[in-house]
Amino acid sequence: MNDRGYGPWSDACFFTYDPNRPVAPKISSTTYPESNTEDPEDPWHRGVGHSGRFGFTTTSPDVVKFRYGINQNPQSDQERSVSSPWVWVNPQNTGVHRVTVQAFDAAGNPSDIRTYLFRVGAGAPPGGQWTFDEGGSGYAPAGNAHVTDEDSFSGAGLALDGSGDYVTSSVGRLSTQHTFSVEAWVKLDALPARSGSVVVSQASTHKQGFKLYYQAANERWQFGVYSADDPDARAVVAVSDAPVEVGEWTHLVGVHNNIGSTLRLYVNGVGGATKSANGLASDGPIMIGAAKYGSSSPQYSVDGVVDHVRTYERAVTAYEAAKLASAAAPEVTSRWTFSQVDDSGSPSRVLNEVPGAPDLHLKNAARVEGDFGVVGEHNLVLAAGGTQLGAASTPGGGLPLDWGKSFTVTGYGGLPAAPAPDGPPMTFLSLSGATEDLIQVQAVPYPDQETGLGVVRWELEARAKDATSAPVRTVVDAANPFAYSLFHIAVTWDAPSKRLRLYVNGDSIDDAGETGTGPADGVVLTDPPDRLHLGRRVDAGSPAGAWPGAIDDVWLFTGALQERQIDQLADTNERDTVVPGEEQ
Repeated sequence: MNDRGYGPWSDACFFTYDPNRPVAPKISSTTYPESNTEDPEDPWHRGVGHSGRFGFTTTSPDVVKFRYGINQNPQSDQERSVSSPWVWVNPQNTGVHRVTVQAFDAAGNPSDIRTYLFRVGAGAPPGGQWTFDEGGSGYAPAGNAHVTDEDSFSGAGLALDGSGDYVTSSVGRLSTQHTFSVEAWVKLDALPARSGSVVVSQASTHKQGFKLYYQAANERWQFGVYSADDPDARAVVAVSDAPVEVGEWTHLVGVHNNIGSTLRLYVNGVGGATKSANGLASDGPIMIGAAKYGSSSPQYSVDGVVDHVRTYERAVTAYEAAKLASAAAPEVTSRWTFSQVDDSGSPSRVLNEVPGAPDLHLKNAARVEGDFGVVGEHNLVLAAGGTQLGAASTPGGGLPLDWGKSFTVTGYGGLPAAPAPDGPPMTFLSLSGATEDLIQVQAVPYPDQETGLGVVRWELEARAKDATSAPVRTVVDAANPFAYSLFHIAVTWDAPSKRLRLYVNGDSIDDAGETGTGPADGVVLTDPPDRLHLGRRVDAGSPAGAWPGAIDDVWLFTGALQERQIDQLADTNERDTVVPGEEQ
C-alpha cells in the first residue's frame, strides 16, 4: 500500500449484463399426465395417496434453478436445481390439482409461470381386507383365535385371549420397501405387564416388514419398520401422543411413505410426528394378533378384539385417516318420543329415552297431545296463531354433541295448514349457543308460481361462532316445494370432511335445482352448541322463528348416519331406540 492508501492493481474484473428472461419451463409426469380441460372424456389418473414425479425442463441454457408450487404459485422456499429438476407430489384429495413452475437464470431473471393441471382420482382400495364378517375365509387361525359377533366393532370381529392366538394370511401382503399403509380397529381387554401386543405385522426372515402395536414400556401405540432384516436390527418407530385406553375401540393407521422416507402413525384420526425411516423388503404372511421373530413361535399376542384390518399399496392421507376413524359405529345419544312426560314441575318435561341424557323442557304454549303421533299416540304441539308460540329446549350445557366429531339430528314434523305466501321463516329445530343459533333448519314460505298458494322451501343454516357477526353457510332445497302434511328432517355433520348435509323425507339435498344448493362443504364450526331447541331459534339472545305446527320422534346420534339409515328413520314404522340397521 502506498502513502495515499491505495493498494496494487487487481486482476481484471468482469460482469455480464443479461436483460433477457428465460422462456417458461415445461412440466411432465408419466403418473399424472396433463389434463385436457376441453376434453369431456378427460380421464382421472392414479389416485389419492399415490405419489407422482413431475419433471421440469427448459430450452434456456443459462437457467440455474426452478421455483415451484403445489396448488399455489411458485414459492421462494420451494426450489430445485437444474441437476435435480423434479418434485414428488402425493395428492391428498380427489379433483383437479396444479403444479406451477418458474425458471431463473444466473442473473436472477424469472421466466413466466408455467401451470400444469392434472386430475386425481380416488385412492386405490385396500389390497387386503379382513372384516371377519365372512366367517373363516382368507386367513388361518391359530390357538384360540375365533370370530365373534358379540363384542366386535362392526358385524363380527377377531377375538384373541393373549395366549398365542393369531391369524395369518397370504392375501394383501405389502411391498414394505415401498410406500404402504396398514389400518386396524382394536379393543384391548387387558394390557400386557411386559413387552407389548402386536395388532398387525408382516413377517420377514428375522424381523418384520412392519408392526402396528402397543408398547408396554411407554404405554403407547407404535408403528415400526426395520431397515435391515438382521437379528440385531432395531426398529424405527412412530409413537402416539395419547395413552392407550383399555376396553375402548381405537382406530390405528400406520403409513410408510417411500418418497421422503417417512413413517407416521394416526390414532383415532389424529396423526403424530413423522419419523425418517426406510423399510426392508419382506415377503412373509400378514399376521393379525402377533408378530414372528426368526424361527421362534409368534409372540406378543393381543388380549382383546381386532376388526376391520386393511392393507394399502399407497399412502393413506391425513384426511382419509380422519375419515376412516369417524366411521366408528354411530350411537344414539338422545331420543324424545313425547310418550313420557313429567308434569310435576314447571315447566313440564319430556323425558329422554336414553338414560342420563337431557330432557326437553316445554316453554310457553307448548304441550304434548295426540294429533299425529308418529311414535306412540303423542307428539309435541306448538300452538298455532300469533307470534308467542311454544317451544321445547334442553337445559343449558350437557348436550351430547361434539363439533370435533360427526353427529346426526333427526325429527318428524307437520303443519296444520298451508302457510301464508308472505309469512316469516319458521324454525323447525336449532342448535344454539348463548346468543345465536349455530345450526338451524327452517321452512321459508313463498307463493307457488301456478296457484299462488303458500309453499315452503327448506333451508339449513350454519354459523361458525356464537356471534351475530359470524359468517353463515346455507343449504337450500328449492327443488321440492312443500305445502303441508307430515315430513321428516335430518341433518348430518361429517367432521373430517367438514360437510353439513340436509335430508328431507330421507332424500339428501344434493341436487336442489337452479336456485338451491347441495351440501355445504368446508364448513367451520368453532363454538360448541349449548342447547337443542324445537320450534324456535335464538337471535341475539332472544327466541325467534316460531314453528306453528307439531314435532315428534327427535333423535341425536354421534356419527354421521348413512343415507340408507336416514331413509329407515323416515319410515313412520315404530322402532326401538337403537341405531337404524342394528335392530334385533
